[in-house]
Amino acid sequence: MYTLRSRSIPLNTDYDVIVVGGRRIAKQYRDALATYFPEAFGNAYLVATAPVMGVRENGAYFH
Repeated sequence: MYTLRSRSIPLNTDYDVIVVGGRRIAKQYRDALATYFPEAFGNAYLVATAPVMGVRENGAYFH
């Protein structure tokens, strides 16, 4: 189980673990930038992450 916004989400597959882990890492990057560069990133927030792993701007899928 992984808790996200006070909700428990069952992690049934390796894919789920990877996606949730990636979102956790994105938040850690945001937090680190705010800590070490407060003037530039102090009020920054994470707007979105990719809904599907592997989708890139050019539309290519990597498996």
